[in-house]
Order: sequence, then C-alpha cells, then structure tokens
Amino acid sequence: MTNTVFESIDDVDDISTKNHYSIAINDGLSPEDAIKAVNRYSRDNGRVPFPWTAGEWGGFSSVKPWMKPHPEYIRFNAEDEAKDANSVLSYYKKMITLRKSDEYVETLSVGSIEPTMLDCDDVIAYTRIGNGKTVAVVCSFSPYPIEVKTDLVGKKLLLSNYEDASLPANGAISLQPFEAIVFEV
Repeated sequence: MTNTVFESIDDVDDISTKNHYSIAINDGLSPEDAIKAVNRYSRDNGRVPFPWTAGEWGGFSSVKPWMKPHPEYIRFNAEDEAKDANSVLSYYKKMITLRKSDEYVETLSVGSIEPTMLDCDDVIAYTRIGNGKTVAVVCSFSPYPIEVKTDLVGKKLLLSNYEDASLPANGAISLQPFEAIVFEV
C-alpha cells in the first residue's frame, strides 16, 4: 500500500496533523495548500484500516471504521494479493521461504554482512557469508534499467522480483527498474 492522500482535514484522525493544518490555515494557506502540506508529514496516511478484501470498508469491518480505507483498496487488498503469484505478498512469502530454507537459513540469518557496490548510485548491495556459502543481495532503486560493475560471479539465482532476471556476467550486472535480486556467489 502507498500512503493515503487525504482530500480533506475531516478525513484525518491525528490530532498533531489537525493542529498543523490549523497553523497552516492561520498562516494564510488555502485549505487545499494546507492539506497538501500536512499530507507529507501526517502519521495517519499509514494508519488507515488494512484492506483485507475488495468488499465494503475493505473487509476491515462490517460497519464504517473510524477512517476511510485507502482509496485503492478495491485494487490492492490481501485477498487479491494472496491469489496473485506475482504480488508483493507472494514475493514476501518467497523471501521468507528462502530465508528459512535448510540450505540458506544459516547464511541468511546469521552470516556476516559485507557491503558491496558502494560506489553505485541507486543500488544497495551486500553479501551474506556463512555456512560455507556466500549469497549476494542487489537492489536497484533506479526507475530506469542500469548496468553496474561488479566482481561478483553468480552461481545460482535464488530470488528476483522479475521473471527474466539475469546473473552477473562479464564483470557487470544488468538491473531492471527497481529490481531486487538474490543469488548464490
């Protein structure tokens, strides 16, 4: 879920956000500009009722909850995510399964961590070393495809959020937008 963007201060429950909204209005901001300003810092945008289903009130309650559900609850909800093999929920389940697997549990749970690719903008990468294995995690935060130089040599792809992920080759790894890849080195 992304943060909720409130259209009106009436949709907000947080007293701090309401106080900041009042200060903004008293300082001369229009209601539209004041709500935009407080939307950036409100704690409520992450406190809306969790969307379990696409049903009324997001399946959170059979009665109107204290706050409106996220406006995209019909499209993004736990029930639909559970049915989609490519959903964020399914990806998290795959990550947990990998971390708990007999083959990698020690490496990924208690193995030492060594940062890599420190000079690469938009990339966070590290290796986990333990139990005679080395596992690399490489995450791109770029909205564009990028190629990153690396001395890592991929032996086995373990997880990716793209179906057509590739292992490092010829001293570089090609990453798709916002790709996260885990592989044995």
